[in-house]
Amino acid sequence: SSKNRGRLGFKIIVSAMKTRRQHAAENALTISRRSTQSPLSIGNSETIPTDLIIEVLLRLPPKSRARPQLLLSCVENEELFLFSIPQEVQNQDVVTANYHTRFPCGRSSKIIGPVRGLVCLTHLRKYKKTAPVICNPSTGQSLPLPNVKTRSTLVNTFLGFDPVGKQFKILSMTTRDYINCEEHQVLTLGTEKKMSWRKIECSISHYFRHINHGICINGVVYYVAGLNEPPMANGIVCFDVRSEKFKVINRGEEMALWSQSTLVNYKGTLGALLTEGFTEVTGETKCFQLWVLVDAEKHEWSKHISICLPLLWNNIVANATLFFVGVTGTDEIVLSPKYVSEPYCFYVYYYNIESNAIRRVEIQGMDAFRHCQIRLSLNHVEDHAAEDALTKSRRKTQSPVSVGISETIPFDLIIEILLRLPLKSIARCRSISKSWASILRREDFTELFITRSRARPQILISCVENNESLLFSIPQVQKPGVIAANYIMRLPCTHYSKNIGSLRGLVCFTHIGKNHKTEPVICNPSTRQFLTLPHVKTKNVIVASFLGFDPIDKQFKILSTTTHRNCEEYQVMTLGTKKKMSWRMIKCCISHSYVQHDGICVNGVIYYLAGVSRPPRAISIICFDVRSEKFKVINKAKEMLLWSLSTLVNYKGTLGALLSEGYAEVTGETKCFELWVLVDADKHEWSKHISISLPPLWKNIVTEDSLYFVGVTGTDEIVLSPRYLSEPYSFYVYYYNIESNTIRRVEIQGMDSFRHCKIRLSLNHVEDVKLLQYI
Repeated sequence: SSKNRGRLGFKIIVSAMKTRRQHAAENALTISRRSTQSPLSIGNSETIPTDLIIEVLLRLPPKSRARPQLLLSCVENEELFLFSIPQEVQNQDVVTANYHTRFPCGRSSKIIGPVRGLVCLTHLRKYKKTAPVICNPSTGQSLPLPNVKTRSTLVNTFLGFDPVGKQFKILSMTTRDYINCEEHQVLTLGTEKKMSWRKIECSISHYFRHINHGICINGVVYYVAGLNEPPMANGIVCFDVRSEKFKVINRGEEMALWSQSTLVNYKGTLGALLTEGFTEVTGETKCFQLWVLVDAEKHEWSKHISICLPLLWNNIVANATLFFVGVTGTDEIVLSPKYVSEPYCFYVYYYNIESNAIRRVEIQGMDAFRHCQIRLSLNHVEDHAAEDALTKSRRKTQSPVSVGISETIPFDLIIEILLRLPLKSIARCRSISKSWASILRREDFTELFITRSRARPQILISCVENNESLLFSIPQVQKPGVIAANYIMRLPCTHYSKNIGSLRGLVCFTHIGKNHKTEPVICNPSTRQFLTLPHVKTKNVIVASFLGFDPIDKQFKILSTTTHRNCEEYQVMTLGTKKKMSWRMIKCCISHSYVQHDGICVNGVIYYLAGVSRPPRAISIICFDVRSEKFKVINKAKEMLLWSLSTLVNYKGTLGALLSEGYAEVTGETKCFELWVLVDADKHEWSKHISISLPPLWKNIVTEDSLYFVGVTGTDEIVLSPRYLSEPYSFYVYYYNIESNTIRRVEIQGMDSFRHCKIRLSLNHVEDVKLLQYI
């Protein structure tokens, strides 16, 4: 009901307020709050409409349909236990089942659903009466329904939902001899009247030989049944939940449709998963098929894909006997056994249609149900409002939310709610009104958003092809396996373009424009914006540029250095000034050349490698303070093998350097490398933080790849990657764990089309909602 939804909304808001206060204390942000500010700060007479509040709350990450779950159910000691795991279990070998609730039932109980957050349970009561029970795992509620009006104990029941009338209905069919369904009854949930079964007519003579689970898609319940009319074979019967009419869909001529074949929801359309072995899938299975319904009226099916299983199939499945569960939204076929296997482990198997790869995920917490049949259901969503259907009807005359017209939400709670929205939803909120746009570009909001984003950093991947620079990303924390690169955007460039790193959500590129002029480009991948800046004022085409940020004045600056025939030029451009942006010449008292193009900004200081002309006349580290715009030099330690192409890193907020015995490359033959950390810049003091002797498996994992350091993550893992794809056109990222001395490799899918392109990775990329015009 609206009241329940309102209570849920304000529970989220109260929780959000507590979280907001905790984050404010932890981060110690220096942004002052004005006590005279109005609750919403969007005008004296303007308030946020309640329907927009509902829209924002529905887009919050918790309990949304964007994160479907796998529902696990099993019966033990006449009780039904319900668990769940995330449906999209990417790059995880083990996941713990989340216990929901338990309900009393019988040993012959059957689970139907889930449908829109509800589950239907049928079992035999006293006197062998079939009694359905509606359950909401999210709220832990259950509602026993009236007994099905029949003398037969052979009852097949299905749960459906009418998306137009917003009603749940239960369809029950009974038979005495497995030859014909004699009775068809419907019960509508949520009506104001006392719920009761209604008999309906069915013109299609059909029967069941086995218990059939069926599936509800877009207001239609589909199930497999034997037909007593031509073609006298198994077909698919459709029940329209709204009109309560039946019709039949014949199978295709080549479809081996069994009475227990699995019907699936494939991208909103009915599909059928078929195998050569009746309904079982084993390690000996060679292939299976996915058929998709094209036209129900014409009985047309498309053999969407005939799957030849990969070579590793037998090794991964081993002796398990699997059954189809369904197809996820990411085109993965899910299979599972019906029982816990020895040594009392329960696994779920994911077969990726596109990559022809199989992976196995262990579900912990199910070992206690060793002798119980376990059933899995896809696409379960948590719905705290679905309890309406259990007890009362939805009232169309009810107001959208149970809050007064004059009520407003405090400003800090509005900020907290918006912080929980994904980027796409924030972009849509900007278009609501100028007032909303002004909230979303406030400095305190954008600063808090970046702070939250740092908890989930990403690796930014860039490559240049056909005069375009393409940007992808992957989560920075990964487990061994395969992950697909997330495409972000592309922007025009030249073959001489260079990505000079990611800093606080912004990326800076430099490329050679017309008349051989060096032009920097600032890009915000989160907002898909880019801005071409004025070209660097120099006659030299060899320009090294660096992006820096002053954390005190909150300003981005670009430093460009040029060296040509003993003529050194140093220029700075400040982003976000009200004046027209232009380059300013600055002085540098340190004569240096051979500037390395890969620098790093740590705590308001840009560091880069260069050859220093004064003693000790060696490769040193140049520091540029972004705020004061002053230069100084840091000499290397005596034992440091610092090369011009060595990698500078951010190690726990301090400058570090990763050094290898093989110049800049790391190969399978590399025996060790070192991590040095700066202790005191003024005294040129360094600490040899760790000298790493690589594990024995290093050579086997790296094989013939030539790797380069990318950086160090916040979890003390050194990240390495090649610069080009390796045969057979695969791209891998390598993680070396300093503490455990272990190496793991992650394959990045989606990069195989960039076979001859140089690929660059940047660590610690965060999302930033600030528009470029407000930097």
